[in-house]
Amino acid sequence: MDGRLQAATEGFSFRIGLLLFLLMPTDLITTLTVGRYLEKTGNPYWHMLGFLSATLLLAGLPFILDLVLGKRAQRLMPKLREWMTTNSWIISEAVIAFFFFMMATADTLPIDFTQSS
Repeated sequence: MDGRLQAATEGFSFRIGLLLFLLMPTDLITTLTVGRYLEKTGNPYWHMLGFLSATLLLAGLPFILDLVLGKRAQRLMPKLREWMTTNSWIISEAVIAFFFFMMATADTLPIDFTQSS
């Protein structure tokens, strides 16, 4: 499997990407959190289109770059992967800030801690 992902065909890349997108627990939890946030704040479900668009853009960015840049993308992608590996903390902090902002600007918390069971 060594190097197989770097020289993957379009079909193999699509299958791996689809499996990762569908089966990653963090993605499922994130999607459920956004849905629960919309439900608790009373926003209609079409308000999630921004989240959906951003998710699809980020998930499809390698494919989009490959389509737009062609052969240049094959030289750019390893450098981009190296940058993301080195600076993954920036991406993690941005995600944490996004969810903190969602919670801080909500009228109600997704979990009501004031009610007793």
